[in-house]
Amino acid sequence: MDVGTDRGGACERALGVFEKFGIHLEPIQVTVGYRIAEIDGFDLKPWRETLTGRVRHELGITAFGVNSWVGPNVGDRVIPEHAEDQEGDQDELYVVIRGRARFEVNEDTVDAPQGTLVYVPAGPNRRTAFAEEPETLVLAVGAPTGKAYEDHGWELWFPLHEMFQSGDYEGVIAKGREAIDTRTNRKPSREPGLTRRTGIVWPSEWPQSRVDHATAD
Repeated sequence: MDVGTDRGGACERALGVFEKFGIHLEPIQVTVGYRIAEIDGFDLKPWRETLTGRVRHELGITAFGVNSWVGPNVGDRVIPEHAEDQEGDQDELYVVIRGRARFEVNEDTVDAPQGTLVYVPAGPNRRTAFAEEPETLVLAVGAPTGKAYEDHGWELWFPLHEMFQSGDYEGVIAKGREAIDTRTNRKPSREPGLTRRTGIVWPSEWPQSRVDHATAD
């Protein structure tokens, strides 16, 4: 992953012309930052029977959600089964970058070879996808309608997931409380799954005492 920078070479050449005529101008430096990455260059992390590359996180994107999803073998789940049916959820566009996927949207099955775009707006439509060819790769892009994008739900829990899986509950508590403090002072509910008030997912198997500790004022 590279960060490109234009140092304004054209401006420097123009300044040289002025210097020839005895005109001195203070140099102006023009810097344009951008990032370049290869779609296969992201570390793949396991998440709900899938493998995902955290494109948005790695590139520092804040205007919309975007991640890559990979199915190494035929039959592997590429997109986790879910619906975007809660307040603040997003419209999603899936782009099949490589291979071939089989999307399932509610009761419909969609054959999606390379180059296919599948758009599913926010709402009750459940969706998932499976690899029909090895190394199938899908790019998912999403954002809510009519409001600024904010990471929530699994995007907030994901950085804590590996710590939780390894048993580092104290680390989860510390990082989780940081995330909560930056978003709200209200406590998340005990119910498993997504806590909409904070965007934090507290696993159902986590002991009540640890949830109380994590959410204590």
